Amino acid sequence: SAIKHGLSVLSVTVTWSLESAVTSSDSMHSRGYGLKGRTAYALYRFDGRDGWLSAVIAASLAVSIAAIALKEIRFRYYPSIAYSGGSPLAWAGYAAFFILCTTPVLLNLKEALEWRILRSRI
Repeated sequence: SAIKHGLSVLSVTVTWSLESAVTSSDSMHSRGYGLKGRTAYALYRFDGRDGWLSAVIAASLAVSIAAIALKEIRFRYYPSIAYSGGSPLAWAGYAAFFILCTTPVLLNLKEALEWRILRSRI
């Protein structure tokens, strides 16, 4: 009877996996899987805001790298932090690095605020 129960469970499991495989196969076939020229649907498009934000990030990164390469900015993180100067390029590098580091935080705060406003209107 233990063998009979084990075979029953095996039968159900095999049947379930075969049905799942057929469903997946039908779904892939209906979506054109493997066909030439098949395109993928993308809900999001690259728009002007994305371009503007990419430009800000690229400019911040470029100024930060330039300031580091020209040795206008130098930080030691271990075992201490040492401030290394105040030339105009150094200050531009500090500002650019600050923008680069805070961009994700600011975007998350903006999104959280937008969601809070939208939820309050419900």
